[in-house]
Amino acid sequence: NRVCFHDKDSYELLEEKTVELPSCGPLLTLCAIERYTAFGGQDCVLRAVQQHTMTEENFKFAARAHNSFILCMLILEDTICTGAADTMVKLWNMETMEEKACFRGHKGPVAALTMSRNGDRIFSGSRDNTIRVWDMEEMCCRHTMSGHSNDVMGLEFIKVNGKREFLCSVSLDKTVRFWDMHYTCIQLFSLKTEPTSSILGDSKLYVADANGHIAEWSLDFLEDSDDDSSGGTPHSPRLSRSMESFKNHFDVFSSSSPKKSRDLEMVQLLKDYIAIPSISGNLENQDDCFQAAKFTSRLLEKCGAVTKMIKPEGKNPVVLARFEVDPDAPTFTFYGHYDVQPANEETWKYNPFEVTTVDGFFYGRGTTDNKGPILAFIFAVKELIDKYGGIGRLPMNIALLIEGEEENGSGGFKETLANNVHWFKNTELIVISNTLWIGKDRPCITYGMRGMITLSVEVYGPEKDLHSGNEGGALKEPMTDLIKILSSIQDPSNKVLIPGFYDGVDFEEVKRKITMFESLKDSIDMNKYAQSLGIDSVSSCSFAELLSKKWLIPTLSIVDIRTGGGSDDSTHGSHYCFGPTRFSVIPHKVVGQISIRFVAKQDPHKLVSAVENHIKTTFAGLNSSNKVNVKVRNIGDAWEGDESHRLYSALASALKTCWGDNPLYTYEGGTMPVTSTLEKTLQAPALLIPLGQSTDNPHLANERIRSVNLFQGKRVFSTLVEEVASSYQPAESS
Repeated sequence: NRVCFHDKDSYELLEEKTVELPSCGPLLTLCAIERYTAFGGQDCVLRAVQQHTMTEENFKFAARAHNSFILCMLILEDTICTGAADTMVKLWNMETMEEKACFRGHKGPVAALTMSRNGDRIFSGSRDNTIRVWDMEEMCCRHTMSGHSNDVMGLEFIKVNGKREFLCSVSLDKTVRFWDMHYTCIQLFSLKTEPTSSILGDSKLYVADANGHIAEWSLDFLEDSDDDSSGGTPHSPRLSRSMESFKNHFDVFSSSSPKKSRDLEMVQLLKDYIAIPSISGNLENQDDCFQAAKFTSRLLEKCGAVTKMIKPEGKNPVVLARFEVDPDAPTFTFYGHYDVQPANEETWKYNPFEVTTVDGFFYGRGTTDNKGPILAFIFAVKELIDKYGGIGRLPMNIALLIEGEEENGSGGFKETLANNVHWFKNTELIVISNTLWIGKDRPCITYGMRGMITLSVEVYGPEKDLHSGNEGGALKEPMTDLIKILSSIQDPSNKVLIPGFYDGVDFEEVKRKITMFESLKDSIDMNKYAQSLGIDSVSSCSFAELLSKKWLIPTLSIVDIRTGGGSDDSTHGSHYCFGPTRFSVIPHKVVGQISIRFVAKQDPHKLVSAVENHIKTTFAGLNSSNKVNVKVRNIGDAWEGDESHRLYSALASALKTCWGDNPLYTYEGGTMPVTSTLEKTLQAPALLIPLGQSTDNPHLANERIRSVNLFQGKRVFSTLVEEVASSYQPAESS
């Protein structure tokens, strides 16, 4: 995170111009002219500063200039042009840092930019294998140049003898192409290895490769011709001595091979991972779930972990992995799940099991829940292994527990964990990345989740369905009784009327946290939040009170009413067999499904008793000949962390280091029972680290994760491992 300047003659470092930017993340590109220097990188922020005021406080910023990494840039007089991994090219006013224009069209990250000598055209090269020509007067795309079969990594605009103009493109397909200004490829050369960057010198082109070599190419074959007497055409200028003047690769600088890009490797593996439809709730996807488990296990094995796959009876495999430094050293344990929700919604814009990159987001089922975060953690471990020189030199032991039934009730998980606790010996902390930020810009720490009770209320009477024309009015109908029971549960303001329902809730603490939540009000636009729910407005309360209702107060929701049977039934019941005449049928049995979310200090079993008592008391008051039955389907524990614990400080430090901003402390209204199970079994605290934004759509159509969040999440994980290891204090032996 340092910008350095060197003397152009002696190459000596100019200390007085060196700028430290400790919170900006890795810098990926810069551009300089006589007065200004501009640069950008992984934090998506565009920075510019005048050459004579090279101090951080004098920088001009365009915060969140792009939705993903800024990969390339150039300066046109008073304008900065940027290209980024979100597929967009943008123009910025250098003085005000305001956006002037945004060009869309590429279907992959923009990796290279150049411009014509007079600045009337900008050329952008992309990882979609194309080059686009942008007209600076009309502000539109004039042409798309195709020919490369892989990422376009470098572009150079060439003017020969002040007359003829050419464009040079360098690609990962190991070719260099030269184009005339009719945008036709007029020459192609092959490279020996994949290039990483290029730069134009005096009549020479320099191309660097991944082996640390730089090749020098003479451009004298682009001989200018004022006429076409030699038989050339406007699309094919006469070339002379092209092959003779070509210089083979040679080493200009001796340098060690740079690390291979982990991000590109991770994206490819994400595509492979998402392509496996590991839907745990569908029997027909059992083989896919097994393939996803093997994919996870083999990836960890390649990283050097000791792995084990355990298949609970009738359930998908659980993958265990361990990178051991010392059996007595502390262990960093990561939990995740490779199974996903179905993707049957008709509103998917793209194939849910094929990663699609749009505007810096990866779309696909499992990208944010939970395959993306799993890969981010695995790659964080890989980079730590590289950094420390091997598994045996890692700062602490690292263990992973990846299950395949989380979306289907985590069947077999508790037993597998209990029988294999030795894999997680000396666990210092447990990390789970299966929640979301509250907004789009600030990283968050989730330190509380509600528990969940699901139960059904069954009302039944007649032995069979009856005809409403023949029998209507002759009996008390089960559906009418159920509606009366359910309508007695809440008042018009959504307050639950069941006696004892709010027992255990500390309302004084809720009031204190409402005050604290006021600091989060800028994270969510209430109108946009309502629009995202498909409603005109949300509850008539303050933003902080809304959060308290979503996070800190127990709720009860009626989520389904069925006729003929409960959720156990293989069909909807006989009522649904009547086709168009179904409105003449009185069902003999009806079932209402109820979902209760409760908070950490409540006793779920007392809550169940309170609900049962209320339902039976209400039903007795109906004086009905029907019968009622309450069935508890599932109970999942609530969880609340201790934000004063030193591990929360370590996490906050890691997040600020990577994102440059203090994290928000948030709750979630959802439920993740495995959190409590892991804490109780491994006797260690859990940290919930969301990677994705609030708009990631887990469980819904168009699930996605922003590429910046995925790559920065990897960095957060590796930084946290080091923070925790450095703060660990082993007990002194007596």
